[in-house]
Amino acid sequence: MDIYYNVPLRFSAGKFGFYELPQTEEGIELCYDDDYDILSYDEPKYKSEVKLYSVPKELMPKAIAAYYNGSGALERIEIASADKIRLLYIRLVDTSSSETCIEEFIKKQSDKLSEEILKRRNIARLFIDYYYDGENADLAVETATAEEMKEVVEYYHGDLDAADNGGNYPGGDNRIKFDDEALGVILLCSEKNYRHKLFDSAVKLAENRILENISDRLDKTEDFKFISEEYD
Repeated sequence: MDIYYNVPLRFSAGKFGFYELPQTEEGIELCYDDDYDILSYDEPKYKSEVKLYSVPKELMPKAIAAYYNGSGALERIEIASADKIRLLYIRLVDTSSSETCIEEFIKKQSDKLSEEILKRRNIARLFIDYYYDGENADLAVETATAEEMKEVVEYYHGDLDAADNGGNYPGGDNRIKFDDEALGVILLCSEKNYRHKLFDSAVKLAENRILENISDRLDKTEDFKFISEEYD
């Protein structure tokens, strides 16, 4: 069954829980599918359908929070769970604001992932894997130790090039993902014809930021390589 909730596009400046918001016709209509735990809406400016999956019933609608700027315009909507605040909507009025948002998001995420990478030892390969099809975004880093690289080369009968393909490694704990859900929301709240360019920019920003953060601090082998690759 679908249950509908409305978040006004304009209200007083500040942060408000759902039950503090007035119910008006001028707003974003959230649709909650309580059979499949999917929360969706149509983005008001660019008319994209945005979906969040695995939204527990017990969070609806009390976990929804709306943020309004000093002019009373809705800036973003979030939904809070026990361990994470999930981005549901963000107001991006033009390509410039989308670029700024992507830059801030990627820098923050890259700094967080860099600290995780730096905890690892004897790193021979560092991959950035990425994929975007206009709807689904995936961006992650993956590390491989000298021992893991040796195992891959042996598996592929001594083919040294096999060591430079991130898909040949098992992933698992070695793969650290960016917040793909939030990245996807940012892209869907941006102009449709500009989204691929924004994603490409996000990848380049991630590459540069991570290298800047780790280049002089990473415990790495002499034959270390940093490889960025798109998968399909």
